[in-house]
Amino acid sequence: MAEGSECATELGGNKAFWEYADAVFETSDYSNESLTIIAKNIGLNTTKFSNCLTSGAHTQKVQAMTNAGLAAGVNGTPGSFLIGRDGRAQLISGALPYETMKTAIDAELSK
Repeated sequence: MAEGSECATELGGNKAFWEYADAVFETSDYSNESLTIIAKNIGLNTTKFSNCLTSGAHTQKVQAMTNAGLAAGVNGTPGSFLIGRDGRAQLISGALPYETMKTAIDAELSK
């Protein structure tokens, strides 16, 4: 799934990344066939996408991002960081309601 998003970006840029990401989160089938269908549905060349996906071209990049996230304490998605004025990063795990996020941001801005 993550490698597919890198392939979508490679083939179609930022717009394709977000269209691909939105479509992936609407499915529970992450097979290469299903991901290639998603790529087709958003207008990407399926041959190029499939070749990219199966080539492992982005495996190291995805693994490096995964390792960096784990080292920073992220163990799921979404994992966000709120950077305070002092440069300190506060990990925010999970999907939190808008009001909770707003309160945390406002607290940092008032320091």
